Amino acid sequence: MIHVSGRDMTHIPFRVAYHAEDVKALIDLVFTDRVVFHNGDVELAPGIEFLLIGGHARGQAILRVHTARGWVILASDAVHLFEEVDQERPFAIFYDLPGMLEGYRRVKRLAPRDLIVPGHDQRVTLAYPVAAADLEGQVIRLDKKPRW
Repeated sequence: MIHVSGRDMTHIPFRVAYHAEDVKALIDLVFTDRVVFHNGDVELAPGIEFLLIGGHARGQAILRVHTARGWVILASDAVHLFEEVDQERPFAIFYDLPGMLEGYRRVKRLAPRDLIVPGHDQRVTLAYPVAAADLEGQVIRLDKKPRW
């Protein structure tokens, strides 16, 4: 929250990634007691872990979810594209460069590449089967093996 509602947003490179209305909606959720803050790694429920990664943004986290295939990493913005973890190639916008690179290494320690799901790589939607025929390009089955 501090990243999207504090001093960081006075810097245009950080600010351009957010819509003011979305940030305002998050703050409204805080005031209605619908946001839980975590200071580090935590198990949210059996088989779902919230893991602090850092780097790209303050408080950057991933989810690790246990599926039939094993522990899948839902990397969100901690890993935008596969090349970031494959080559330790940093994303252009970051809060803490060494933290981002260490985050890539942690992700690789936590799961093999076929269980890492970057947040913005189109290969993800091409590789995994759709959940249902009418959901093509919208919902995929991460519990199934990717086609690569």
